Amino acid sequence: MPDMLPVPLTRPRVQGHWPESAARVCNVNLRQILPEDARRATVRLTAPTSYCSGVLIAADLGAHSAKATAFVLTCAHFFRGLPANPVPAITVTGPGFRRTVSAVRRIRGTDIAVAKLDSPAPARALPPVTRRGAVWMQRIVTYGYGGRRTTASEKPGRALITLPLSLSRNLSTLVAPAGLVLNRPGAIKGDSGGPIFGAGEVLATQSLVLDPAGVQTPLATTSLLGSHRGALRRAIGAL
Repeated sequence: MPDMLPVPLTRPRVQGHWPESAARVCNVNLRQILPEDARRATVRLTAPTSYCSGVLIAADLGAHSAKATAFVLTCAHFFRGLPANPVPAITVTGPGFRRTVSAVRRIRGTDIAVAKLDSPAPARALPPVTRRGAVWMQRIVTYGYGGRRTTASEKPGRALITLPLSLSRNLSTLVAPAGLVLNRPGAIKGDSGGPIFGAGEVLATQSLVLDPAGVQTPLATTSLLGSHRGALRRAIGAL
């Protein structure tokens, strides 16, 4: 996971309340998602020399109580330097299944990608992808396989502010728009691409960590999803 170099900030924008209907469909309330559903939707992508996290999503980006899917939302920087066609050997593992990535589409201008599996993962609860930005001080939970975990870990926290964009320190990873979050424990390498849940929706995917001089901090930058729903739909349609 690249470290981050935030650019000048914008003022946080509060965008109302999250819809209760989406929370009900995903068996969550407005404060906390059920950890078991979140963990079962969170997956690990493994390449020959690296790995990251991701989340299973439906083709319509909506919530489903039990549905098989072949689509994984993750980070684009994981695929940097890898050929798009054919995709090299990348395995995707989650509770009860193991698949291979057959194709990838990266979302232009941010650190988001959609991967297609060679066959659908078994049916399970799938969370909806949000239509909105993050709300100031909203409760969130990040899930990921950072630290070479065999199961996804849970990192509760708060959404802080929205950035127009954020860059990694080496300027190779761009996130736009970006959300600054605080988690305890903080996100670590390997959590990249993992989902950030809030009020029963996937608000963002993990992208950049803030670790000046190698010192871990609880701050991280996430790739906000709401403004990219159209691009996500087109990417899924092209896979």
